Amino acid sequence: NNDPYSKGEYYFNQNDINSAIDQYLTAARLNNPEAMYKLALCYEKYNDIETALYWYDQASQFNHINAMIAIGDYYRNAYKENDIQ
Repeated sequence: NNDPYSKGEYYFNQNDINSAIDQYLTAARLNNPEAMYKLALCYEKYNDIETALYWYDQASQFNHINAMIAIGDYYRNAYKENDIQ
């Protein structure tokens, strides 16, 4: 299958995150919100939270519910960590 999203899934499942990112980026540029979401997951694996949030935001603009939840979870957890009681 030549579909970049499917190739990304293959590499992601093989734990070849760098190759997965390359393929997901190609699919994301074709406005594939699931690829955008998976890119965010890849960047989270590398602890690149800023880039992960960017891709969650991009996916959420296509009404990707899991991306929206991920953004909400991030800010809820950040708020809790900074909450002084």
